[in-house]
Amino acid sequence: MKSNVLSFFLTFLLFYVNSTYAQHFMRGVCGVHAHDMEKMDELYPNDGKGQEPSDRNAIIHVPVQFHIVGTDAGTGRVPPHLVLRQLCLLNRDYANTNFRFYLNDVFNYINSTAIYSTPSSNGNMIQARKAARALNVFITDKADATGSLGTVLGYYSPQGDYVILTRNEVVKLTNTLSHEVGHFFNLRHTFHGWESDPWNLAKHNDTIQFRFTSSNFEIEYMNKNNCTTAADQLCDTPPDYNFGFTSNGCNFTYQVWDFNNERVIPQKENQMSYFSNCPEFVFTPNQANRMTTNYNSSGRNFLKNNPLPNLDTIVGPVNILTPQSAEQLNVFDGVLIDWEDVPNATHYVLEIRYVSATEYLVIDKSEYYATQLRKNTNYIIEVTPFSFGHFCAPSTTRSFKTGSQSITSSEDLITGFKWNIYPNPVSLGMPVLLQTDQVESANLTLSLTDAKGQTIKKTNQQVAAGKQMVRLETDQVTSGLYFLNVQTDKMNRTFKISIQ
Repeated sequence: MKSNVLSFFLTFLLFYVNSTYAQHFMRGVCGVHAHDMEKMDELYPNDGKGQEPSDRNAIIHVPVQFHIVGTDAGTGRVPPHLVLRQLCLLNRDYANTNFRFYLNDVFNYINSTAIYSTPSSNGNMIQARKAARALNVFITDKADATGSLGTVLGYYSPQGDYVILTRNEVVKLTNTLSHEVGHFFNLRHTFHGWESDPWNLAKHNDTIQFRFTSSNFEIEYMNKNNCTTAADQLCDTPPDYNFGFTSNGCNFTYQVWDFNNERVIPQKENQMSYFSNCPEFVFTPNQANRMTTNYNSSGRNFLKNNPLPNLDTIVGPVNILTPQSAEQLNVFDGVLIDWEDVPNATHYVLEIRYVSATEYLVIDKSEYYATQLRKNTNYIIEVTPFSFGHFCAPSTTRSFKTGSQSITSSEDLITGFKWNIYPNPVSLGMPVLLQTDQVESANLTLSLTDAKGQTIKKTNQQVAAGKQMVRLETDQVTSGLYFLNVQTDKMNRTFKISIQ
């Protein structure tokens, strides 16, 4: 044994997950095992029957369907704006490849304690909820029970062809998802074969004296003589005997020699290693080629020929119009949250939170009428714009406090027409809102008249049945007392409106 090697022994726990892969980057483990990777070659062979692009360097656009899982009661979900942040990181991590990822559809919410807590035991339930033409990512509380190598942070299932990612990894914004997507596209760990038996000095010595791991996989040499058959079978990823598992973050201080007596120098920053907290993680050209080959196989045809969303960049931040910053409102049960349209944004995540609860909404317009807020309560709202093709725009926050008054409300039982007038009083330049709830569509006329009887504003529009929101703008209107007339062919009502 070489004398200049620091003698140490790190005890560690051994974890096993049957037929799944997992990931470790924040001192956890990846549930993908070496035998599962062999299974991947059988299930999704590189058969050359896929749609081969004329240019192998062309950008490959991959739709991703996120399934945000909660308990049976719908609790415990990861906030949707953090999922957008994770998808943005996924694209950054794959920037040195030709892969780009976009949203297949809006988030799919699942209420299932079984999937939320024990996904590896409920594979059939997960498969039944997959989107047909996308890479499916299920965000759960746990990937599996804590095992002897540590907590599983995520995994790719070859049999189910989906990725499991724990909610804490999304909250911490780690590269676990990027690692698992690598497995999805048939990448092996750089330390393939050492998953359940990481190198340690006491057991393996500082010079490797055997050709196969304890799980009977060929050990890779530094001289690349067996780089196409050993470990991950790629020659631009140097040997790694799972050093990352027992290393301190991105530091490699061990002195280890391979079977040929050459010192082993792993690539710490590789996405498929177990090193953590490196400034960045990368894929090598050979890894990118292997993923491209997998994408071009017939087993991945379901990812191809999907219509691309608008990929134009969304530039934030959002300009929130109302409530004003730190505004003290008069009402509590009818608060207009309004912001300017953001160019290229098709959806927004709206977060409404107070001291003991948070509500998350994904909406496709730039306003929301909140009718369920509490009296005299401090709130913070956060708005994040996104589209299916761009999800990296910053969020904007705003605080306000509700009042104790209820909004003006009326209901005509004969016509089946119910309405709420809000706000009243209204700030100069802000719209007067009429929230309707009616049993049938109607032609609605709104007229704003001043104290002298002059009509200042008038609008006619067809309003569909159900809950709708109608706006009457107050631009070019001076402060004062006005009368708002609401008329259909079956009703006619007038309300006093104060514009301040």
